[in-house]
Amino acid sequence: MVSSQIVNAYRYGLYAQNTVNADGGDWFVSGTFFTAGGNSAVAAINIEGTGGGKIINDKIVLGLTTSYRFTNGIRMNPNASTSEQLLITGNDIDQLQGSPINLVSSIPYTTIEGTFLSIATGSFPVIAVTNPNSLIVVGNTFKE
Repeated sequence: MVSSQIVNAYRYGLYAQNTVNADGGDWFVSGTFFTAGGNSAVAAINIEGTGGGKIINDKIVLGLTTSYRFTNGIRMNPNASTSEQLLITGNDIDQLQGSPINLVSSIPYTTIEGTFLSIATGSFPVIAVTNPNSLIVVGNTFKE
């Protein structure tokens, strides 16, 4: 998906899942603007059971008012073990209710680089990691 706008997400802005072959095919999201609009959605991007992916140069922000926010910018919880990679680079994930990146379970070889990450309130980790597996985090900007 390239240069799109996802506005008024109800549960997820984008739901990436491959139920046939969890390790099949690469996908990417680039130059896309995500806003919660008039809802408080779980995540702008939710990843479950997918092959390798790239999330590059996207903007994920709050909705119409400060009452409407995504809980997570990127939420990863694969439903199968994969041998692929995930690259998250050059994004702006700002003013969320919870952790901008929530790795409930991570894809091996996950790299997070050059991304601005900010939470609105609370004491959530900027990157929440339950099960790190070859995780690389480099050159990001964090703001609480």
